[in-house]
Amino acid sequence: MKIPAVFFDHKKRNLILWLTDMTVAIASYFYITDPFYISQVLERMDFAAIRPDIDPEVFQSPFFQEFMFQVISIVAIVTIALIAFLHTIAFYKCYQRKTAAIAYVKVYSCLAAVSLMMWFLYNVSLFNMLILIPAAIYTFVFLVERQPRSPQPAVDNILKS
Repeated sequence: MKIPAVFFDHKKRNLILWLTDMTVAIASYFYITDPFYISQVLERMDFAAIRPDIDPEVFQSPFFQEFMFQVISIVAIVTIALIAFLHTIAFYKCYQRKTAAIAYVKVYSCLAAVSLMMWFLYNVSLFNMLILIPAAIYTFVFLVERQPRSPQPAVDNILKS
């Protein structure tokens, strides 16, 4: 597999990764807060087993559905904003070539690529093929990202002489 040349420059790579991550975060928000998705999740949940002390009819009411939509929307905004903020810091530190940030970006890009591919496999459709673009970007970042080589200490050079 030939990796595009733009991924070999760590400055451009981190910018592409940040833009991809922010795009995936925004798309995730709209996916998670879609009323159709929320209603599907609520239908699969067994609230009677979770809270047997509450009448099951309450969980089927339109008020409960609206309440869950509002709660999920607020939680999604806060969670995605927090993740976007922390990833911005991590990508900036990786841009500065900090060792821990580089390791985080490498692990994160691998897990993100695997996660997106698994999501695609369980939701195969023509429209969902768009998810292959960020999955490819995360894969390229994982394959190219490397820790900077540290220079040999002066002691090693003295011992060799």
